[in-house]
Amino acid sequence: MNLTVILTDASTFRVHKLGCIDAAKDLKAQRHGDTQAVEAATQNEVIDALWGDVIGNYDGAEADRVRRGCRAETVFVGCTKGLSQP
Repeated sequence: MNLTVILTDASTFRVHKLGCIDAAKDLKAQRHGDTQAVEAATQNEVIDALWGDVIGNYDGAEADRVRRGCRAETVFVGCTKGLSQP
């Protein structure tokens, strides 16, 4: 699935399906919002694409804990319903 990811002013990510009209509204609501294109089939692939540099600093159970923390900072909006979840 082709996605648009918006970095929010609160340093979290909001993930939309590419072309979603709500993505433009989300971006407009941010003072310093930035976007990134991501292609992924699962939420885990999105998390790894966005947070891989952070998660990569850890191993094993610690990496899993960090991944869960990163997931908490990532909002998958309704239009991404087709992404498989962990």
